[in-house]
Amino acid sequence: MNAANHPTSLPPPLLTGAALLFWGWQTGFLLMGALLAVLAEGARVTRAQWDLNEEDFNRLWNLTALFFIAAAVLSFTLNDGPEAMGRLLDEQALAATRAAGETSQRTAASLIQWFPMIFALFLLAHTLSRRGPLPLAVFSLLARKARRAGEAQALADRTVNVGWAYFALCLVSASINTNEGPGFYAGTALLLAWALAVKRSRRYRLITWAAVVGLAGGAGYLAQAELTSLRRFFENWTPQVTWRPTARRTSPDHVYTSLGQIGRIKDSGRIVMRVEPKEGTPVPGLLRTASYRYYRSPAWAAGNFRSELGERVPTGAVQPESGGINYVLRPAVPLGRVGITTPLARGADLLPLPAGVARLENLVAYTLKTNILGAAIIDGPGVVVFDAVFHPTGSFDGPPTEADLHIPERELPAVDQALAELKPPPGQAAVQTLRAVNAWFQDHFTYRTWQPSGVGGGAEVTPLQWFLAPTNRAGHCEYFATATTLLLRRLGLPTRYAVGWAVSEAARRDYVVRERHAHAWCLVYYNGQWHDFDTTPASWLEAENRRASPLQVLSDAWTWVKFEFLKWRWGQSSLRRYIWWIIGPMLLFLLYRLLRRRPRSRPRYVDPLEDELVRLGLDSEFYQLEKRLRQFGFVRQPAETLAEFVERAVRDPRLGVLAGALRGLLRLHYQLRFDPHGLDGSRRRELRAGVRAALEQIAAQPAVGGGAARLTSP
Repeated sequence: MNAANHPTSLPPPLLTGAALLFWGWQTGFLLMGALLAVLAEGARVTRAQWDLNEEDFNRLWNLTALFFIAAAVLSFTLNDGPEAMGRLLDEQALAATRAAGETSQRTAASLIQWFPMIFALFLLAHTLSRRGPLPLAVFSLLARKARRAGEAQALADRTVNVGWAYFALCLVSASINTNEGPGFYAGTALLLAWALAVKRSRRYRLITWAAVVGLAGGAGYLAQAELTSLRRFFENWTPQVTWRPTARRTSPDHVYTSLGQIGRIKDSGRIVMRVEPKEGTPVPGLLRTASYRYYRSPAWAAGNFRSELGERVPTGAVQPESGGINYVLRPAVPLGRVGITTPLARGADLLPLPAGVARLENLVAYTLKTNILGAAIIDGPGVVVFDAVFHPTGSFDGPPTEADLHIPERELPAVDQALAELKPPPGQAAVQTLRAVNAWFQDHFTYRTWQPSGVGGGAEVTPLQWFLAPTNRAGHCEYFATATTLLLRRLGLPTRYAVGWAVSEAARRDYVVRERHAHAWCLVYYNGQWHDFDTTPASWLEAENRRASPLQVLSDAWTWVKFEFLKWRWGQSSLRRYIWWIIGPMLLFLLYRLLRRRPRSRPRYVDPLEDELVRLGLDSEFYQLEKRLRQFGFVRQPAETLAEFVERAVRDPRLGVLAGALRGLLRLHYQLRFDPHGLDGSRRRELRAGVRAALEQIAAQPAVGGGAARLTSP
């Protein structure tokens, strides 16, 4: 069959080529679009013809589907969209393939842009085969099963018009672009008008049809312009940063503590981070996420409490080095390195960093900002795997200010009472003062996550006053950190309240950090730099670990699976090294199966007359019934029709009860024999089953002249 014999199977000449050129123009693949356009239109006019049957198309579709899966896996694995495929084996381009400017939505959109290239081979094969619309069974496993079982005939008989489907695919792929001008809409409207012109009604003149199409196109353009304005309005209205509430309700600007909370402070054993010391570096005991200056029970804030949550502290963007994955926070000579793997909240999150951090390497980030309080705010993928390079001397925290000596007036009496008991010698060095303060907390306070109902003493006594009172002096890390911060300020040392994580639980090759390892401590400034100062009794880690669930092993295994999936999903795993080893053999095998077609046996000679008789329904099961009736004693006369023969037979008393069944079977036989559409699957099965039942009934009867009838109603 040539192309002219199925004019509806392909779009009109040059339309597919124009759609491919339009796609290339909109997506930046103009050269590829021109090449595919030449191939697509050339396949229509060439004399070459491929002899492809339905099985070949099924294999080709499987190969195309595998191409699609390979492109999807690679684009999401490399986290750089399908444009990274050409650089897959280029190790020097690793930094580029991990560039942080791509979100998952953009990656998916980029994959859609590749559709015309992924499905081009199937279109060319279909065009060169000169086939019309292909059965749905070529594309659908369900349709193939239904056809083999003779069920769901409506589904099995459906077809797919490959040419028009590919045309629509080009328009969809072209829509994934960043062009703001009218070119896309105008091009799409012209291509659709061209396609509709083939099917336009001849009842109306061409000028009338063109006027209606032009009017609809103009109205659509005005409508889409308004939709674009509405979209921009909502984009500008959306807040810049959305913080996901966490167990500690932490942001770079404020943190709510659990001071004054009655009962037990409950944190789970869920793993939230993995830390791997590198190059012989000792693991840092603390990883800080943020620090704060102003206290108003029960919250700490980075800025003054002129608003409910405190004023925001300005942030500054950190620009990556060439390659896009290394960030310098401050100049310093590297002394230690740790690898950190942690999931990120949507929108923005705080990075856990060791003291003295100077440089972040292999960090995939869309944006990275820091503030003067040592917080690093990242907007990035769902998980980050990076190296933190640090030197204990120095930090990127800002120098102390008057805010770092601020003490709320309401807390002053309790602080002064504690200092009266502590009695630090005046004028001693900062290090000696810190030792005295730490010893006082270790000797007179205990760690406890549970608090009685009297904590806080009501509105007149604050939680900190209750904690420092000689009759209580038990609490969790937030009590110790808050008290230490304010006590040292009263002694003239600038301090800040710090939050983050304690790193203490060793695993096989790294350390795991659990939600219950969330911690708070004090930052104190002396000798020209900020230092971590933690007065919480060391027994707090042992106390927290005793709360581990018996099912923690199962929880850890599930967390590991989720971590590995997130790392793969966001291009942070080593799957890149092995992806071709997984997908490559599958592609080669399917290609081999497609090209190596089995030699077809020589078809046996079929007499044209025999084939015509079968086509006309002379293979009907009803002829078996006629033969059995002849054996039963009823012989059809030469000029007698089947209907007359059946009526004569059912007049016999032995066959009278079969009269209705035989007449119904005869109607099905006539439909199969003379109806151009024949019988569908269900009616043919009805004919086959009815003949089988009638034959069984007749077999139970004696021949002509035999004994008494034993017929029963079918």
